[in-house]
Parts: sequence; C-alpha cells; structure tokens
Amino acid sequence: MRILYLLCLSSLLFACAPNVQAPIAAAIPNPSALEAVKVEKNVIAGFQEPHTPMEYNKAIYLRYFAPNQKPRVVLVLMPGFLGGAQNFDRLARTMVSSDPSLEVWAVDRRSNALEDHSRLLEAYQKRDPMISWRYMIRDAGKPGSFQARTAREVAFMGYWGLKVHFEDLRAVVLKASETAPKVFFGGHSLGASLVGLYAGWDFAGTPGYQVLNGIILIDGVPGGGMGAGINEQQYQNGSNGFLGIRTAGITELEAGKATPYFEALTFSPSSLAKLGAAAQLAAFDPNGDSPGGIVPYAASNLAAAMVTGDDNYALINIFSISAGKATGAKLAINGLAVILSGFAGFQTPEIIGVLENSTRVNWQTPNQDDPLEHTDPLDFAGRFWTPNADF
Repeated sequence: MRILYLLCLSSLLFACAPNVQAPIAAAIPNPSALEAVKVEKNVIAGFQEPHTPMEYNKAIYLRYFAPNQKPRVVLVLMPGFLGGAQNFDRLARTMVSSDPSLEVWAVDRRSNALEDHSRLLEAYQKRDPMISWRYMIRDAGKPGSFQARTAREVAFMGYWGLKVHFEDLRAVVLKASETAPKVFFGGHSLGASLVGLYAGWDFAGTPGYQVLNGIILIDGVPGGGMGAGINEQQYQNGSNGFLGIRTAGITELEAGKATPYFEALTFSPSSLAKLGAAAQLAAFDPNGDSPGGIVPYAASNLAAAMVTGDDNYALINIFSISAGKATGAKLAINGLAVILSGFAGFQTPEIIGVLENSTRVNWQTPNQDDPLEHTDPLDFAGRFWTPNADF
C-alpha cells in the first residue's frame, strides 16, 4: 500500500530534465498543518445504469481543500486495486497544506458505496470501538454478524464495465473543471492504468483527455491491469489465473451466479472489514489487550492490527506497509509465503505465538530516521478508517 509521493515524482522528473534545476524537497508538515486541511465527502450523479439501484448510480469523491481559498488547480486521484479514497488522505493533506491553491479530490469508486460503515460510524460517534469489533469480528465468543452481500444481491455489479466507471469519473472531472482553471487526473497502480485508458476514452466524440491539463501515473502504466490479456471467451465465461484463483465471466456475474468480489488468501470483504475494525480499535486504544478474533495469540490492539499488513509478515508485499515490527513474538517459517514468493518467502516469517518471557505480542514503532521503515503505525491506524471513507 505504499503510495509514491507526487512531490518525489516531480523532483525525479525535474532532475532528469536537461538544463532544469531540481527543486528543493518540501518539508514534511507537522500534524496540526495536516489536520487544518478541510475534507468533505461529495456524492454527485453518476452514470445511470438501468439495472442498478438508484443509490449506487453515484460518483463519490473526498475533497481536500484550504478554507477561504480559490483553487487554481484540482488534482483528481483514483486509488488502486482493492483501494479506497482514504488511501490518499495523508498525501492529499500534505499537498494542500504545502500549496493552499491546490485541491485534491480522491475518488471512491461506486463499488466502495457497498461497504458497510454503519457500526464503524456508530463506534466513532460514541467513542466506543468495541461496537464495530463486535459486529465485524467477534461478539460474546462467536463470529460477528457482518456478512458480505451474496452474488444474487449484487448481480447488478455485473453491468459495471469500463463505460459505467468512466462516465462516473467524467462527472467528477467535469465538476473539477468548473471549480478550477486547471485539472490533472492521477491514479495509483490499477488506478494509473484506468487513468491512462480514461484519457483515450471516447465520450460521444470527445476524448477524455480534452478537459485535462495532464495525467499522473503513480506505480502504474496505461493499458496494464487485472484483465490484460484475456480473450472474448474468457471475458464472457470466466478464467482461472494465478494459483487457480477464478475470475468470473460477465455471463455469471449478470445472472447472480458468481460473486463480483475479489476473494483470495487474506483479501475478501470480510477480512478487510475486520481490518477496519481492528485499525479503529488500535487508533482508540493502541496499548490495550486485543479482545481476540484477528490473531490467535495474546497481542496489543496495535500489534493485532498491524501484523497482517506490515511487510515483515505480510503474505504479499505489494499490499504491505513498512511500519515497525512485532516484539515478544515467536516466529516460524511461513510456508504459504514461501509458495507465493519463492525463495524470497523465507524472509517473511509467521508469528505463531508469544515468547516464553513475554505476556503478549507488542508493536515497536520505528525511529523517524529509519530508512527502511516509512510509516508511523498509529498514524496509519488512524487514517485506515474515518467517518468519510476507508482505506
């Protein structure tokens, strides 16, 4: 989940250009400067797909802006695979606090509107994170009552192809063009691939790039993506990919016979909902004892929330962060990581319990000057979920 700072990207581009002096790196703003940036959630009309309930034919974005400031530029940002608008929270705040004439609009794709934030919001309002924990993870020793919607309940998602998504995005871009004289469109990872495709999309004779002043690709390229290389038959009937993970075909999706969700390994609606509740509890009470349900051993709330996503222990490092390490943990070779990553997997241990001289697994926050650890775990836990959106 590492996001390349656009300021660093800009510095790199300037450094490579002939006869252009590289700019001085901007100072990292203090927390109060970040929190001074205003954020509001906006929901506007999206593409009116006829098979879809009206409440999901919407375009959603978080607007980051400086109060009482007329913007000269709007940067629209789209997250990557399995991502949400909240991916960009710290980046957006950093950019706006550095240049108040810039606004950043972070997109939540329409699929994000299906996420159940009801208990997370209630927990936030009542300052009681156990409300979301009991719903998402465990209640009185039993699994929480959260359930992802069935394939039949969301069969309408089978009709959400590129046209639907790009028309949603165009609604946001056009809104941005009414707000500021210049509009840039950026994306991270899969979002970068979609931004490149959007720029060349034909909107009734008008190419997508026409109202843009430029596109920004963060860890991604135009034309790449999860569906690259499939043929028409696989598109219609489905296909099997890495490790036999099946991608459903359009025919199955539209009939409600296959789930539209990505469900593999530790990534599914249920597992990611659990991480949201765990992050919320860690943000409220990082040093408290985890109530169980996330990890099978005694741990602090912060450790329970961080171990599945930190690059020291994550099965797939492309979705990980570098935010410290566990202490008091008994380690073993992670067989699944070895299978997934080959020889490199031996460097990814699995926590199997608590050391004999410890009472629980704790989490050690990295030093600020550590070149290999880039993320403050408490900052990350606090931004993983907010009342506006999730990660």
